[in-house]
Amino acid sequence: MNSPVNLLTEPRLHDELQQRTEECFRHIHALIDRQRALEDSLFTGNLGLVVYHYCISLLKDQYIHNRAFALELIEQLVNDLSTPGSTLNSYQYSGGLAGLGAVLQFLVDEKAIDADMDDDFQVIDESIFEHALDQINKGYVEYMHGGAGALLYFNMRNPNEIITHYKEQLVTAILNQVKEDPLGIRIPRGQYVWTKNDDYDLSLSHGLCGVMLILLSVLEKGGIKNAGQINSYLQAATTFMVNLKREIKNETGNYSFFPSYLPVKSTIDEINRLAHWPDSRLAWCYGDLGWVIYFYRFGEYTNNEELLKLAEATGIATTYRKTLEETYSSTSHFCHGHSGLAAVYKHLYMISRRPEYKAACDYWLHNTICALNDELPTGFYKPKNLETSLLEGLAGVNLVLSSFLTDRDLKWQKFMLLS
Repeated sequence: MNSPVNLLTEPRLHDELQQRTEECFRHIHALIDRQRALEDSLFTGNLGLVVYHYCISLLKDQYIHNRAFALELIEQLVNDLSTPGSTLNSYQYSGGLAGLGAVLQFLVDEKAIDADMDDDFQVIDESIFEHALDQINKGYVEYMHGGAGALLYFNMRNPNEIITHYKEQLVTAILNQVKEDPLGIRIPRGQYVWTKNDDYDLSLSHGLCGVMLILLSVLEKGGIKNAGQINSYLQAATTFMVNLKREIKNETGNYSFFPSYLPVKSTIDEINRLAHWPDSRLAWCYGDLGWVIYFYRFGEYTNNEELLKLAEATGIATTYRKTLEETYSSTSHFCHGHSGLAAVYKHLYMISRRPEYKAACDYWLHNTICALNDELPTGFYKPKNLETSLLEGLAGVNLVLSSFLTDRDLKWQKFMLLS
């Protein structure tokens, strides 16, 4: 694999990259500035546009009108809840009421809206809790579309007796599901249309990594009775994942240190006999980077130097993966594209200050700009109705670009488990 390229070592190249980033940002913002999405979800719809426009308004004074647009849009989404036109008709974080609650709480925390979440959202909170608990008990645990997303939302809320009760019950339900796993670690395989029927998912977006990050967030915030149970589980699950690390083997295309999936019927002995893992993409959603993020955070929380060293060694090694064959990254979008990699490496740089992450950050920002130069003239995202999507469209790409144009915290990363 190639060595990292650090654009910061060439001031002229770095200045040029900043100029091209701003040009692309302005172009994309002009395309989506007054657009509405076809549906209302957080990751692909109008709720995501609320996040987009509000966070862009923090960038510069010239974008202050985007704040007004964000607040107008969130008011409309709330007013539409009781109408047939609303698509926020599930409890989920990615596309339903938990996502709506998370955005509203964010705006309350920002003092952008005046709302009493404890009172105004009480009935909806109860519905989110009941549906999330039911779905967890049926095996739908993961972050984006399962019950852990509701737990993430309740953890964003200011604590009160009811919210704390909801969090404790959801934690208990998740840990009870884990006990059903023969290894006592993995979450159930919720059967969504994209999941593999014969594997346990270990990813950030749809699997174990995302759930462990959310449980860690609950532990960090504190104030619940079953914190000790969370800590015991995370200690065991972390040890399990650390023991899954394998050496990479570039000549045979085994670029990943950790698996994205584990076969359902695999025993510990069978797992231990595997010398290498089938390759996985390098991305925000799947692959080694999710575990690097988790190891840094849990290592910091537990003051575990060995875990922090593992996070650093693994993370730095990923910066050498650059080609399509090594990463599966081929477009500019956030979920499993170039801009998502730029965002993750920036997050890792901010928490570690390792120059290798800044180099990777610059590299993937550069690749994002190059991809956009091909995508924008052809309207690449328009036929897919993805221009306004945070996860797989231009809105998400532009949030990443915006974060390279300011030293301010634009705060959108919290919705992506990057804070």
